[in-house]
Amino acid sequence: MARMSLRRWVLIGLLCWLPIPSLAQVVECIDANGNKSYMQTCPAGTARQREITVPPPVQRTTPAERAKESAEIKSEEKAYEQRRQERLKEAAAEEKKEKDMAQTRQACVEAKRRLEVLSSGRAAARVDPDSGQHVAMDDDARLAEINSLQAKIQAWGSACQ
Repeated sequence: MARMSLRRWVLIGLLCWLPIPSLAQVVECIDANGNKSYMQTCPAGTARQREITVPPPVQRTTPAERAKESAEIKSEEKAYEQRRQERLKEAAAEEKKEKDMAQTRQACVEAKRRLEVLSSGRAAARVDPDSGQHVAMDDDARLAEINSLQAKIQAWGSACQ
């Protein structure tokens, strides 16, 4: 029931809008005595009729004005492009900063985990760069590695908290 009512209202609204374009029509009517009158439709017995159309106003611009407008548009486009480039550079710098911060956090997590393993006293090994094999760490190497990791963690500061 409500849908039918809604359809009815939509149809009534559309039908009300149909005559709107005809409201803009103006006709010049000249009767048999030569009197001019302006109406939407001419009465019967009109000698002559002519539809009146109003042309849109013409904008008169000189070549100098057009050149000035063109120069203004070009300068605005140039300023826009500069602002856009600055925003792109700032966004790229921010993205790089966030990426570096994420890498620092990851390195910090790994350093803390390694420091915990070395500080626990469990047996630790390192990879020999020449042979690629795991080599057990002696106490001096362990202490040097612990000091190195602590220095790195402290250097990373707030990124490592």
